[in-house]
Amino acid sequence: WRAANTGARRGRGRPIETGAPARAGRAEIETAGPARASEGEIATSEAKAIKGDEATVTDEPNWVCEVGQAQRDLKGEDCFDTRRVTLSGEDVAVIMVADGHGGSAASRHCRKHLLDYYIAAAGDGSAASLLGAGATACQQVHEEVKRITNAGSTVTIIALNLTRGELAVVNLGDSEAWLVPPSGSCVRLSEDHRLDTSEPERARVRGMGGHLSHARNRAGDPAGPLRLWPGGVAQA
Repeated sequence: WRAANTGARRGRGRPIETGAPARAGRAEIETAGPARASEGEIATSEAKAIKGDEATVTDEPNWVCEVGQAQRDLKGEDCFDTRRVTLSGEDVAVIMVADGHGGSAASRHCRKHLLDYYIAAAGDGSAASLLGAGATACQQVHEEVKRITNAGSTVTIIALNLTRGELAVVNLGDSEAWLVPPSGSCVRLSEDHRLDTSEPERARVRGMGGHLSHARNRAGDPAGPLRLWPGGVAQA
C-alpha cells in the first residue's frame, strides 16, 4: 500500500506522504470485541485502529492511493479481494487476504462474501465503525463456513480511509499486515494468533477443551509448532 496526500488538510489522522516516512505518530489503539465462536477454525478477532495525532488539511483533501497485488499460489488455498467504496461520503479503500488451510472452501467463501458483509456492516468510514464491522463480518462468515466445510482460513482486512487519513486493521490468524514507510522502521499492524506464539490463544483453546501438543517425528520426538488436537492445526 502507498498513499500520498497532495493537498494540505487538518483533521484527525496523519497522512502518509510520498517521500516522507509514513509514521503513525503517537498512535492511539482501539480494540473491538473478539468475533468468537464455540467451534470451527475462525475463532478470534483482533481489531486495531491506528491514527496519528496531527496533520494539516484543507476542506477538499486530494489523496492518491495505489493498490498493488501479487500472489504465488502454492496449494490453491489462498485468496484476496479489494474494494474502493464510499461510506457516508468518505473514500475508503479495503483489502482482504484469506490464507486457507485444510482445503480452499473457507478462503474462497471469504473472498466471495466477507467484504460484502464488512461494507454492509460499516455504518460510516470511522475507525470505530470499521472495527465493529470487521468483528460482525468475521462472525457471520464463520457461522456460514461451519455449515459447509471443515476447512479453515486466516483473515486480514485493511481499510484505509483516505478522507480522514485513518487506517483500520482486523485480523484472525497469522496473515500479517505491515506499514512500510519509505524510510525508518516498519510497523506491524496485525496480531499473531498462532498457538506456538500466542499465550492468550493457548489459554482460550484450552478453556474450550482443546488438547495442545507437538506432532512427533519418525523417532517419536516432538517436532514442529504447537498444534491443536484432534486435527493437528497450528491455528484454531
